[in-house]
Amino acid sequence: NANRIGGVNYHFCKDKSDFSTLPIIGGFTMYKYILLFFLMLMPFRALAQTAEWRHLHQGNRAFMKGDYKTAELEYRSAQRINPRSARAAFNLGDVYLAQKNPQAALEQYQVAAKGETNKYLKALSYHNVGVVYHLNKQYDKAIDFYKEALRNNPHDEDTRYNLVLCQKQKKDSQEQQQQQNKKEEKQKQEQNNQK
Repeated sequence: NANRIGGVNYHFCKDKSDFSTLPIIGGFTMYKYILLFFLMLMPFRALAQTAEWRHLHQGNRAFMKGDYKTAELEYRSAQRINPRSARAAFNLGDVYLAQKNPQAALEQYQVAAKGETNKYLKALSYHNVGVVYHLNKQYDKAIDFYKEALRNNPHDEDTRYNLVLCQKQKKDSQEQQQQQNKKEEKQKQEQNNQK
């Protein structure tokens, strides 16, 4: 069984007989001392973290319902509590992307990527930076960020797919541009020949 204290999961056992082998000290079994010890070690920052996580979770609920205004307010509240919160920045980026504001989304994803220490979450941030550039047809930048995402999470098939798609679209765009240039050059030559 898992519960939460200060936003941190911990496991407990409803059946105290599981701890029957632990010694009893002054009327407390050892597991109570262990739990008390860990609670005392929790930093004071845990109170702020619980408020931050509460806002993040409320924002997530609002986002899933499509209530992007409320989600944005909740994520901004989480950022006020912890200005370095990479997760609040990432989620805020999702809100801006859903609201079709790619520039604001890009800024938040970049903040998240720089601030995140978890490689998996860092990869998600880089992936989304790549998506924004990809949607704006800035293929070189998108490719670079997809590659960075794969360096952080080499098993991400969505990023791998996007990278290959982006590379193909870049090649198609270049070929189309070359054909357009040839067509324009041919028209210029025909006009010069008619003079």
